[in-house]
Amino acid sequence: MNIFYWHQITEVFAVTYPNNMVVKIIGFARSVFSGSGGHRDILYDEEAAGIRIIMETYAGTEDERLAVGNWFVGYSAIKGKPTEQEKIRARQEVDDVAKGRYDWRIDRGGNGLSV
Repeated sequence: MNIFYWHQITEVFAVTYPNNMVVKIIGFARSVFSGSGGHRDILYDEEAAGIRIIMETYAGTEDERLAVGNWFVGYSAIKGKPTEQEKIRARQEVDDVAKGRYDWRIDRGGNGLSV
C-alpha cells in the first residue's frame, strides 16, 4: 500500500471518526460482556451506516472493505482495550457490514438515515 494513501486513511479515521464510530464499536463489542443489561445482537442502523460510509470512501471490492473494517476494528482495539472475545464480536459485525449484510437495514432509511 502506498505510504501517502495509508497516511490519508489514518488521518480520516484518527481525526474524523474515532470520537464517534470507535466508541460505538467498542460499546457494541462490550454490550454482551458488560453485565449491564445492554446486550445487543447487531449494530444499530446508524452505526452500520457510519462504518459503511468509511468503507465506501476507501474501498471498492468486498476484500478491500474487509481490510478497511479490519483496520477500523484494530484501531478500536487500541483505543478501547477490549478483551479477545469483544474484539471477535466487533470484527464479526464489521465484517457483516463489509459483506453487505446490513445494507437492507441502512438502505430502508431507518431512523431517518440515508447513505
